[in-house]
Amino acid sequence: MLEDIGELKSEIKLPNGKSFDVWGLSLEDLVVLLKDHSKELGKLFNGEVDINTVTAEAPELAYSIIAVAAKEPDNVDYVRKLGAGLQAEALEAIWDLTIPNEEALGKLVNRLIAASQKYQGLPGLDIKPKDKPTKNASKTGENGD
Repeated sequence: MLEDIGELKSEIKLPNGKSFDVWGLSLEDLVVLLKDHSKELGKLFNGEVDINTVTAEAPELAYSIIAVAAKEPDNVDYVRKLGAGLQAEALEAIWDLTIPNEEALGKLVNRLIAASQKYQGLPGLDIKPKDKPTKNASKTGENGD
């Protein structure tokens, strides 16, 4: 049963002896992140940026991922003040908890983005599914021309 699994989280220990927990990103978390960071998430899930360099390539996305995964989405300013090493440690833990299988997640994210575009009208998403050809490829007209 699901309740027997327990909580899947990771503890991030701070130098002052305190710590905070992070969880993997849920579908709801991804929708929250898509609202403000759709282009950056597209780059991350298309492999243009990897989780190890997201702090340098898209720092606002990195801060938001950590805050959302810590279940404190409004605490982005605190995350900004953490050292880069702690940010990187948190991101790696979140990634490992979120993505047990990267190929499956890529398909999931593409579906989530398509649904977001359709139902929420999110503009400017730049994520390209890698497993489907484009609809216009090799299309012939109705009259055979």
